[in-house]
Amino acid sequence: MSGGTARDPLEAGIVRALDLVRRLPLRWAASDEGRSVDTVLEAGCFEGAEESARVLSTVAALEIVEGGGFGGTWPLLQASGRVLAPGMPAAVGAASSRAVDGEYRRDGEGIWREAVGVDEAFLTIGEPRAAPPGAEFELLCFGETERYTVRAGVLEIEDLFGLLAVPATADLLDRVLVRGRRLKPEALSSVRAAEHAKPQVVEVRRPLALSAKARWRDAEAFLAARADIASTRSRGGRVEIIGADKAASMFALEEHEEGWRLTLQKGRYPLTAIHLEQRSTTLHVRAALADWIDGLAPGVRGRLFFDLRSDLVTLG
Repeated sequence: MSGGTARDPLEAGIVRALDLVRRLPLRWAASDEGRSVDTVLEAGCFEGAEESARVLSTVAALEIVEGGGFGGTWPLLQASGRVLAPGMPAAVGAASSRAVDGEYRRDGEGIWREAVGVDEAFLTIGEPRAAPPGAEFELLCFGETERYTVRAGVLEIEDLFGLLAVPATADLLDRVLVRGRRLKPEALSSVRAAEHAKPQVVEVRRPLALSAKARWRDAEAFLAARADIASTRSRGGRVEIIGADKAASMFALEEHEEGWRLTLQKGRYPLTAIHLEQRSTTLHVRAALADWIDGLAPGVRGRLFFDLRSDLVTLG
């Protein structure tokens, strides 16, 4: 009984720390300005990873240790064999941990995150031996089942299965993050909004080892695998398709060493461009949406992820 009682304050602290990670958006900042915990909580936003780590260590009595991530040094927190971190909505120990934006696990080198369809390095523990994984961002926060990241005028929405990238215009950020996620408008004060709307892009990934006999190199086979396409025919750098609705469309095909790109030339199809590329041991498929498709509409993002992943599985 005494052992369980002794762990209760630590467990309660970890629960509170994870709640703050999930609720408070994280803005990019080069240094910790030393704001008090109460000031941070009242502001409703972390100003950088260093501030976030300090606040989390205070509320949960956790030790701050050196780590790497998001393209540079990144503070980690540890206690009782588990690791927490700014921007990571999970406490990772010996077993993998499912979180709102994917699944996390730990090995001797650091933390791995399974999301967008593959398992990739997320954070390193201790002094990194190579360039830390990830890249800088301007704003990072979480929803019920997804991660939101704003960088370079793009809002990326990720979950376990895929990624949707949309132009981070001021109106869209207000709709999705302020009104949708109830972030305080001040959290967006340092975000560079996109000036012009661009096509929304959906991306899924799959381990290369799961795609047999390099069939992924056949763009026509990829199209033929889609449920909304009844037939395909290749003709001199073009792929003509007949949809399940009997409508005809045509894609221009460009092939390169790492994969291929299809660009819609004629007809009406939900995807105006499809790019498949091999990167190391992973296949990446990115598809631009037609302007009449709203990836942010209820249920659409999940359906897009499911369809593209099904195409890759069928092709493999």
